[in-house]
Amino acid sequence: MILKTTLALIIGGFLGGVMGYLLRCSGGACPLTCNPWGGAIFGALLALSFVLNG
Repeated sequence: MILKTTLALIIGGFLGGVMGYLLRCSGGACPLTCNPWGGAIFGALLALSFVLNG
C-alpha cells in the first residue's frame, strides 16, 4: 500500500508539474495550474485521492 501510494504521488506530481508548465495561464486565474509547482501539488493530491478512494 505504501509503495502504491508513493508511486501514485510521484507520477501524479510529475504529470501535474508538466501540465502546469505546458498549460500555465498568464493571468493567474487558475492558481493550481498557473505554474509547475501548483500543477505538481494538484496532480499529487488528485492521485492521492484516487489511491485512497479506490
